[in-house]
Amino acid sequence: MGHTTRFQFLASLGAAAAVPLSATSAPIALNDRDHAYMASPQNDGGEEHLSHGYPDECYAFTTFADSLVALAWGYEWYVQPPMVDLRNAIVVDFSSNTEDEAEASIARGWNGAWEFPMGVVNTVASRTETNAQNARLDRHLTLIGTAMRQDEFRVAVIDPLLDARTHPGCSTCSQKPNRGLGDIFAILAEGTDQAAVQLFSKWLPSQELREFLGRKHISLNHHPLRSIPRDDLQANRVYHIWDGTPLQAEEFRTIVWAPAWRRARG
Repeated sequence: MGHTTRFQFLASLGAAAAVPLSATSAPIALNDRDHAYMASPQNDGGEEHLSHGYPDECYAFTTFADSLVALAWGYEWYVQPPMVDLRNAIVVDFSSNTEDEAEASIARGWNGAWEFPMGVVNTVASRTETNAQNARLDRHLTLIGTAMRQDEFRVAVIDPLLDARTHPGCSTCSQKPNRGLGDIFAILAEGTDQAAVQLFSKWLPSQELREFLGRKHISLNHHPLRSIPRDDLQANRVYHIWDGTPLQAEEFRTIVWAPAWRRARG
């Protein structure tokens, strides 16, 4: 792989507003991004408008989850402020046409964005670097625990999901058997203290899957993916993560997220 400056890297992604580094900056490899915290992403008409922390995206996904709860309980799709306090175990399969495809997605591992105001974790269909500090991820299988804090969800659901196949470098995970689709649904139901999982998918659950969950006294309520309005489905199919260097992360914590009095003191 050749070498490039950060400005050239951003320019290759179409980031016309990127600010060049000093002419004295040494060239870097694409996989060794330099420290230059403030980057201007491409102006693409608002589609990539979310900044660090992604408050707009978090709010949008929360209203999306609210409407999923409404559908699961027999109401029509609606959008409201993120105020739902009804605990639900929800799975949305954005990509699979079959149960086997959903099962296969598990092997690619799990990704969770901690900024969301509810429990959520995803298997990832694809990943695109949007600039030197951010990446856009396509959700495949999404597990949601409404009315549940993300830190609580991590302990009760995400940690039990991890196994040797999805996280080969984790010593604790290596002691766990590989999780199948039935295990995933059972972990979500048990971790959210629910007797049923609400599944939105193109595919119908097999009798084997229903029987597996039935032995654990968990029911599976299926809802067609098409019951979710197309625009809402497409808007929430992708999410963004901050993907900077450790030095950029430290600068972000001390300059952007630090209390005002601490920033003023430098």
